[in-house]
Amino acid sequence: SSFVGLCSRAGPVAMVKAYLRYEKERSVGIITSRECNVELDHSGKFALTGAVDAVNIWNLRQGTLVRSLQTAKASERVTRICVKSGKSQICAVGYSDGSVRLWNFEEAVVVQTLQGHKSGIACVCFDSSGHALASGANDTDIVVWDVANEAGIARLRGHVDQVTAVLFWERERSGGLATSARIISASKDRSVRIWSIEMQICLQTISEHQSEVWSLALNGAQTRFVGGSGDKFLRMWSLTGSEETSGENPTVAEFLGAVPRPHGQGSVLELHFAQPKGSEAEFLLCLGSGRSLEAFRCQEEGDVKKRQKRRKRRSQIKKIKKAGGADVQEEQEDEDEQEEDGPRAADELAELPPHRLAAKAVSMALCKATGEVLVGLNNNELEALKLQLPDAESNVALERTGGVDLPGHRTAIRALAVAHDDSLLMSASAESVKVWNVLTGRGGRTIASGY
Repeated sequence: SSFVGLCSRAGPVAMVKAYLRYEKERSVGIITSRECNVELDHSGKFALTGAVDAVNIWNLRQGTLVRSLQTAKASERVTRICVKSGKSQICAVGYSDGSVRLWNFEEAVVVQTLQGHKSGIACVCFDSSGHALASGANDTDIVVWDVANEAGIARLRGHVDQVTAVLFWERERSGGLATSARIISASKDRSVRIWSIEMQICLQTISEHQSEVWSLALNGAQTRFVGGSGDKFLRMWSLTGSEETSGENPTVAEFLGAVPRPHGQGSVLELHFAQPKGSEAEFLLCLGSGRSLEAFRCQEEGDVKKRQKRRKRRSQIKKIKKAGGADVQEEQEDEDEQEEDGPRAADELAELPPHRLAAKAVSMALCKATGEVLVGLNNNELEALKLQLPDAESNVALERTGGVDLPGHRTAIRALAVAHDDSLLMSASAESVKVWNVLTGRGGRTIASGY
């Protein structure tokens, strides 16, 4: 119907939807959209954020907008951003119509447009060489693209709900040649799948999660991967480089257990393995939907073995104390001891003090070359952090180095008013009133309000 009903003293009043005659022209005051992630370039100095139907590039040191990536007839929302590894100035941008565009964000031009999905893009990922790109969408499909030839390599189907995360598992073969033969994906259907790109089949389906899986991370050695879901646990698997795929259910990932998140708030939004500059230790950063950025230290092999020995010793002491019991329990105790001797996720990850954010988080990006961390907040603000090692034996620390918080409101907009000559726009929220120049889209004045 083209009418809506209103209530007045005289009864229902029909009103024409006059606003349908208007089209969107511009958006003002947006630093980062809640429906899109944030990214960092290879230097860690510039941030890429989604701004409804555009990608904004910000200078984090100056807190200013450098440029905006937007097509001439932009109508679809930006849903996902991924920057190509290395010193390349290429980024992949996913849109709500299912398209993926490759932008040169230095020159603000579209390099390629890839069409392969029927609904909005939920995740994109480059391989280490930048020659292959994987995209997952709400249509439950995963498409692997050959960027150089501008063609699809494979379409992977098996998930029954939105694909939330994809990453390449790049293994070393004889001769030292890295291959991108496998992909690990996560979905809202509570499963994690490992795929063979060459054969276009699912090698293993993992169903250890009890709720929707939102994020995946692979360590630097490509031997462990961690999944985060809606509960307060992180789950870890060990990866084997075996080429054997015979049999009905080939196993390439072994479940190591769950690690609790004592300071975790909400679902896991992002996971990243990080290695601070000048350190050989590796850390896992975990961002939940609350105001805490959690960190875990990845224990070295020697420390893991020490933990296993201590656990075995405690098991033996417990067994000796119960030696006076019935002999029928001896076999069960031996089985328990053998299980405890195996590797565990809790032995490999040690919890560190969390970092408190200024507001609830939406997404996180990591620049592995510089150790810069960028967090997008739900109050239209960016917070820039840096991984620091205070001393040789200390745990990693996250120190705030800057951010972007100048334009835009921090809370929902309650009222709007336009000047009689259409040159100025006034917007009011709970914390401030802002006046905008309609032609330039820049804010002219901010007045504190006590609404």
